Amino acid sequence: MQVCGIFGRVLGILWFCGILCGYQLSGDVDLSHLSTYKQLLQLTGSQETAVLPRVRTTRVPTSRKTAVKTNTGRLKTATIYDLPNEIVLKIFGYLSIGELLSVAQVCHLWHQLSSDNLLWKPLLQACVPSQTVSQQLGDLKSSNLKSSFMQRCIELRNKRVLRLLKKKNPYTGVIHCKDVENAFKFAGISWQIVMTDKSGNEHCLQNQDISYHLMSVSVRWFSLQMIAVSNVKKISLYSCNPLFHDSKTGKVVSNGPYHRSLLYSMDQKLSLALDKLKPVGSDENLKVFALEDGIIIGVWKEGGEIAFIAIASGLPGLVKKCIMGTASKMYQPPKEKISACLPESTYGLYGYSCTIQLRTMKQEIWDQQFNNVECPNSNIRNGIAQFHLMKETDRQILQKELAFPWKTDAFKSKIKDVCCLDVLLTDNEGQVVWNCSSAVSVKKEGSLKFTFDMDFDYCREQSRCIEYSDQKGQIFIQIDKDEDKTYITHIALSVLMEMLPTQGNDISSSGV
Repeated sequence: MQVCGIFGRVLGILWFCGILCGYQLSGDVDLSHLSTYKQLLQLTGSQETAVLPRVRTTRVPTSRKTAVKTNTGRLKTATIYDLPNEIVLKIFGYLSIGELLSVAQVCHLWHQLSSDNLLWKPLLQACVPSQTVSQQLGDLKSSNLKSSFMQRCIELRNKRVLRLLKKKNPYTGVIHCKDVENAFKFAGISWQIVMTDKSGNEHCLQNQDISYHLMSVSVRWFSLQMIAVSNVKKISLYSCNPLFHDSKTGKVVSNGPYHRSLLYSMDQKLSLALDKLKPVGSDENLKVFALEDGIIIGVWKEGGEIAFIAIASGLPGLVKKCIMGTASKMYQPPKEKISACLPESTYGLYGYSCTIQLRTMKQEIWDQQFNNVECPNSNIRNGIAQFHLMKETDRQILQKELAFPWKTDAFKSKIKDVCCLDVLLTDNEGQVVWNCSSAVSVKKEGSLKFTFDMDFDYCREQSRCIEYSDQKGQIFIQIDKDEDKTYITHIALSVLMEMLPTQGNDISSSGV
């Protein structure tokens, strides 16, 4: 639709220029009411003013098929391709960057003309700081200024964005959520969900809500334009990153182009994926499912249509994933050689820190950081290290109810015993070992259960737990009640030894 709109705008300008050159171009657009070039520019949205040039024209009778007589005596229908390239280039000079890239998709001729260096040189001067314009022009390849210019703008944008992420949160040890928010706003990054139906049609939806938390970001789509689950063949999640910024203000160029970076892709049918999963929660209206990589999908019980889509994504490496990926491939950070930080293997692992948060899509419910977490050799089995974060005499009170509020354009409610879980485990050098963000359920029975002889009188019949696991780690949280208060009484976290920046092979080979 955007290309068609720009095509109509350019066609109108070309039509008028064709009249000036003595042609009556064929088409469905009637511009006979335009008497001056100034009116034409006002119609097309240009701020330029011009005087109608004096051109001698020959009036050609109008008919259903206006023809121009050729030297051979045959009649030829005049089209926009009969205009000189110089006139087309002059008209392209009034277009914005986004429109210029769009008209390049109309035909091969327009693709060549829209890539002319004369069009892209002033755009470079507008998007690159003035003190480096001459250097930029000297470094860029003169044969293809358009491609080199776009690549240079991407590099400049990424450099500016990453410059905002140098500070770390002293509490969590990773990048601060405020810095991530500032980087997203500066870069103009938005999120797009693309659902492909069985007919191959893509349904694209821009994010309607975004929230920043201590260790993660929550993004939501709750439009009424959702389709039925049975009709979704593929789901892809992208970040949309504007390419150009104004050199003076630093703001994103309005209506400019952007490139998409793939963040998540599910190639199988959504209905098959949900059939394999158990809902994390439900109410009288819908069911909520938690997919991998923090994807949360709400499905109406009646009709089977998608009610909302949300994502919970951890902060470590998120900005680089958004700006450095491509539309077909997710960004993969380079593998770094990590030095061993494990002490003598006779003791085990120590000096780790773990931060855990339970929250909704908007607000915090509970969070706690556990420092100097240890894992003795007796808790390392089959290549898995298990950390017990709480002592027998410790307990953490839950002040708020564990619930998951949801909303659409028309309805809103909340589901009890469902929340979002964020986990961040770092070693004694501050390196991220494991982090996860996902929707979880509070259930009565779990794979683990811890009972201790303590002075607390818990009602074991009301004991509940939260469990989450992925390919890298697993966490178990036990919740008990004492009178009218709810407490977290034990937390066990397990990670693969290969995820730890330690000499895990030395421990496992020692017979433990």
